[in-house]
Amino acid sequence: MANAEKISRMQEERSASSGAELRHVAEAEHEKRRRDRALWFAATEKVGAEAEKAERVRLEEVVKVKAQAKAAAEAKAAEEQRRLHAMTKAAGTTFALLGMDTDEDDTESEEELAAVAAAEVKAAEAKALANQVWWGSEAEDHAQRCPLPVTVAVYSHKGEHKLHPNEDRHFHAVDFSREVLAKHPDLAALHKASLDAATAESAAPFPANSFFGVYDGHGGSAAAAAAASRFHVLLASDPYRWRKTPAEALSGAFAALEAELRTSYNKDGFDKSGTCALTVLLRGHRLFVASVGDCRAVLLRDSNHAEPFVQITTDMRATLQSEARRVTAAGGQVSDGRVWGALIPSRTLGDFPWKDRGPGLIAIRAG
Repeated sequence: MANAEKISRMQEERSASSGAELRHVAEAEHEKRRRDRALWFAATEKVGAEAEKAERVRLEEVVKVKAQAKAAAEAKAAEEQRRLHAMTKAAGTTFALLGMDTDEDDTESEEELAAVAAAEVKAAEAKALANQVWWGSEAEDHAQRCPLPVTVAVYSHKGEHKLHPNEDRHFHAVDFSREVLAKHPDLAALHKASLDAATAESAAPFPANSFFGVYDGHGGSAAAAAAASRFHVLLASDPYRWRKTPAEALSGAFAALEAELRTSYNKDGFDKSGTCALTVLLRGHRLFVASVGDCRAVLLRDSNHAEPFVQITTDMRATLQSEARRVTAAGGQVSDGRVWGALIPSRTLGDFPWKDRGPGLIAIRAG
């Protein structure tokens, strides 16, 4: 009996020893796999970082080469103008320069010669632009490639209401790329990376973009102030949609801004204000307009024109039969020409206490 117990203990000890060895082997194998994975991830990150750095250096070099080529072309044109001016001055007239005996009828002035040289420079620039690879909405619409000189004037007048300060806000950027993208490094990086690698070396610069926003606040100025500081940033937050479908980018910016205002309201429920909005994007010679509420965009023409001014937006007010029908069909109410007896505009940003009361009052782009 004693021998049997001894044999049993020996077997248990051998079994325990064998189990410990197996656990040790398994742990060692697990540690080896963990180290291998760590090494693989580190190598992958290193390769990715090096590739990203190389691409950044390449793009910077492309920009540098373009800038040098442009500077060289401008210097060459300026030198040619100086040469022609000096030759013309020394010869007395263009015809003397050409070895002719008379300049009585067809003499060209120095100003005309300079104009010809300037036209040649302009033609060379146009030829260079023709060789560039356009992409985005301007790839199919030549009008969007041609910049339009822009001037801006702003006037704001507070009404006679004495219970609150002016609730309206505005924002404009004549040079959108410089004034907006350059001030937001994250947006600038996104837009730089959005250039197709295949066409990066010959890709045309950003098209000329100007943005204008008017935000007519009510019930406080918080919603209008948020729109004035955020809408244009949200407009360019998706670089591909911004470049390819600017009308969709405007619509998306309205939806994104409404979502931001809703998140802020749900967080503290403090601000109950709302705002109408009118936004205009000028890309080259093409105008994109989007609005909610009753802010108006008006196109002015010469006073002798048959239609010297034309409203290019549609009012969205509960006083309009079409809007009143839409609100009531959705389940809302219109009384005394106001949604829920309170708001004249039938589509707004913000105004969540009224939107939470029931359907009808909405935020939607219309352009």
